[in-house]
Amino acid sequence: MSTDFSSTSNPANGWTLGYKGTTNGAFVQYTAAFSGSAGAANFAYWGRVANTESFIRKNVGPGSATVGGQGTFPVGGLSANPAPSGAPDNYAVARYTVPSNGTYRVTFWGNATGSGNTYIQLGTGSVDYLGRFVSAGGSVGYTNDLSLVAGTVIDVAMGRGVDNSNFGTIVQFDLSVEPIGPSSFIPDIAFSPAPGFFTNLTTVSMVNNVGSGQIRYTVNGSDPTASSTLYSTPLTLTGSSTFRAGLFLNGFPISAVSTGAFTQVLADGVKFGPTPGLFTN
Repeated sequence: MSTDFSSTSNPANGWTLGYKGTTNGAFVQYTAAFSGSAGAANFAYWGRVANTESFIRKNVGPGSATVGGQGTFPVGGLSANPAPSGAPDNYAVARYTVPSNGTYRVTFWGNATGSGNTYIQLGTGSVDYLGRFVSAGGSVGYTNDLSLVAGTVIDVAMGRGVDNSNFGTIVQFDLSVEPIGPSSFIPDIAFSPAPGFFTNLTTVSMVNNVGSGQIRYTVNGSDPTASSTLYSTPLTLTGSSTFRAGLFLNGFPISAVSTGAFTQVLADGVKFGPTPGLFTN
């Protein structure tokens, strides 16, 4: 699984382990890597500070371990413990950065094996796929095939429940983000109607299929930049126009460039243009 984190490095295999103060707060990578033992097991830990507050850990063997108030941990198993309410690391977070455009199978399973409740959130920052409290002894799962663009960040945040303490708040979990195909891929930006020919005039909409960022576009043949025209409402064309559009978030491109060529013609097929003509509603 992609969650086979290295016991000596962070990040590994596209994953970064860290923490947040809130589910929508700033992500900070864990700075401490350390080890410990319990029963017949050895654990590799990642935390903000060694041996205190929140951590994510992996049982590296050679045997399973049963820890009072926390449950039994199998060899290779992952678990997380968030810090108490108000701490900067109130949420332990496993973060994955998508390496390339494609379709990915996102799978998560979590089980609250400790004595405290746990809040679990899975999402991309702009879209939450999972967000709920899990009572002690309860479990939650999620699996779905998602079309994702390069650079998309997927976070699994595991936080303190309603007991206002991190004591006993343990969640055992497994998660993976696995590529399952290239482009059965929905375009980052879709044009409606589809690019092609029109008579008189037509109104063009641009649809953000990523769910994050802002659409910016050009009509002069150049690639869009963070300072290009911002799309906000449908555009009515009175002449031939070719759009080049991209998604931008915090000044950075987060999508491929989509091109839509709309050519005005007479009823007998004679083309107008290529001078663009457009106005907003």
